[in-house]
Amino acid sequence: MKKLPPVKQAAASSARRQWLQQWLHEWTVDLALRGDGEEPPPDAVGRPPEAGPSAAPGQVRLLFPCTGPEGARLCYLAVLREVRPGHFLAAPFGRFSVPATPGEWRTPRAEAPLRVLELWNARVLSGAALAASWTVDELLPREREDALAVYQAWYARQAPPGEPDIRTGPPLIHPLDPRHEYMEEECAWMDGVAARFFSRAEKASAFPASAPDELPLAAEPRKPYRARRRKK
Repeated sequence: MKKLPPVKQAAASSARRQWLQQWLHEWTVDLALRGDGEEPPPDAVGRPPEAGPSAAPGQVRLLFPCTGPEGARLCYLAVLREVRPGHFLAAPFGRFSVPATPGEWRTPRAEAPLRVLELWNARVLSGAALAASWTVDELLPREREDALAVYQAWYARQAPPGEPDIRTGPPLIHPLDPRHEYMEEECAWMDGVAARFFSRAEKASAFPASAPDELPLAAEPRKPYRARRRKK
C-alpha cells in the first residue's frame, strides 16, 4: 500500500497557532511598554539623504526618519513592482517577529526589521519621493514573487499557493480579536508616514493600494476584515 503524501495544511495550521501565541505575547509586551513619549524636535532627525538611485522593484528602502509619533519607528519598505510610470507598489515591514494575519508574510530574513512584511498595508508611492530614501538591501526574485503572491491572495480573499501560504498569519474571525486594533494602528502609522514623508505635491500619489487589477485608479483599499470600533 502506498503511503499518503504529508498533509501540509496541518503543519501550516500548527505553525500558525504557535505564531498567534507568539504574536499575542509580543503585542501584550508592546502595550505594557508604551509611554507618553514626547515628540523629538524638528532638527533632531538631521537632513534627508540626497536623491540616490532611482526606485526599482526588488529594492528594500529605509525612509528618512520623520518627526512626530511616526518618527519613533523606522520605516523599511519593500518595493514590489511598478504599477504605472514613476509609481511603485511598496509594503512596509512590521514591528513584530511573526505574521499577524493572512496579509502578512514571514520572510526568510533573520534581520529583525525585515522579518515580517505587511502586504495588506501596501501603498502606491512615487518614485521621485522614494529616491530620497536609502537603499539598504535587495529582495531575491523568489522573495519578491512570494510577496506579490501573498499580496494578490489577500485582496482576492484566497490562500496563496504553496510555500507563501505556510509563511502567512492566521485568519481573523472574532470581531474582538486584538489584531483588528493592531491593523488600525499600523494603517494609521503608515498613513502618517506617507503624509509626513512625501511633499504636498506628491501626497496624492501616496494612496493605499487596492486590488491588483485596480491599482492605478483605486483610492481606497478593500477591507476584507473590519474592526469593531470601541465605544468612547
